[in-house]
Amino acid sequence: MTNYPIIKTYCFVAGVSGGHILPALNLAHDVKQHDPHARIIMITTHGDLDAKVLQQNTDLEHHALRMRAVPYRQWYKLPLFGYQAVTSFFQSLRILYEAKPERVITTGSHIALPVCAAAWMLRIPIELVALDVEPGKTLLALAPLATTVTVSFEQTKNYFPKSHCTLRPYPLSAYIRSLSSDREQLLQELGFDPAKKTVLIVGGSQGSVSLNNAIKALITAHSVIAQTIQIIHQTGSSDATNWPAFYAQHGIIAHAFAYDPQLVRYYTAADCIITRAGSGSLHEILYLKKPCIIIPLITNTTQHQRANAHAMRERHPDLVQVIEQDALKESPDLLLQSIEQSFI
Repeated sequence: MTNYPIIKTYCFVAGVSGGHILPALNLAHDVKQHDPHARIIMITTHGDLDAKVLQQNTDLEHHALRMRAVPYRQWYKLPLFGYQAVTSFFQSLRILYEAKPERVITTGSHIALPVCAAAWMLRIPIELVALDVEPGKTLLALAPLATTVTVSFEQTKNYFPKSHCTLRPYPLSAYIRSLSSDREQLLQELGFDPAKKTVLIVGGSQGSVSLNNAIKALITAHSVIAQTIQIIHQTGSSDATNWPAFYAQHGIIAHAFAYDPQLVRYYTAADCIITRAGSGSLHEILYLKKPCIIIPLITNTTQHQRANAHAMRERHPDLVQVIEQDALKESPDLLLQSIEQSFI
């Protein structure tokens, strides 16, 4: 008699940003590693980033739902939002009813609202994964429906019922956990000088331009740093500056690019990393024990990065320095002082 493996199904929900999608994929791959026969369903929005990321993960079953973000300040878009939310709810109900997953796991994004509502109606356990110190609006709204909540920071437990919360390490990718690039070899590939200090600048997407402006002001005012440092710079796609020409003009050895899917490879070459305060980037950098200067992104709609930055400074005071965005605007030399401090 042939014994067929019992196939369990798990549903992951995330969308819109890499900060939601990538850790959800890491969790999905962890499940696959422990249970190769598991069926993994990934539900995302219909956005370009969601589709692009999922194209690289063909081992997962992907469903894209067409639903825009909650129009908090654009009331006239509420009817369209309501229509898309209801449609997405019934689509989710069909997907989950047919798949009968063991549980639905979400790292956030508005697309989780109709999916988790459908899961709750079908009595499917719901797991919220809160990766930032201050959880987003979606996770807070879904808390009453959740069976369990896992958090990456102890402070995050204050936002949820204590009985539901479990502290769990950030879901790093298998790639970062196995990263073993040879630093000297990578510097040689880049044409860098092994005698100089290497600074990696990572602005992300939303926060790249203002960080780039701070770097530009620093180098223009202190071109003498070309004697001691070289730069790897992810500039983002929103900045029209010709960065290779700018660095060449100031005599700085540099490798500048808008985007690189293997960005974490450059972490191994860095003596210091200047970064925003996305939870994923910070956990990757500090997993590799790299000194970093965190400049949290603060906008009218984004405040949570400050809490991430200061929580990481408390956790790793020997590796982390934090510069507030407003303080950097008033005194650009703070960044130079922090870079020099990181080399001590």
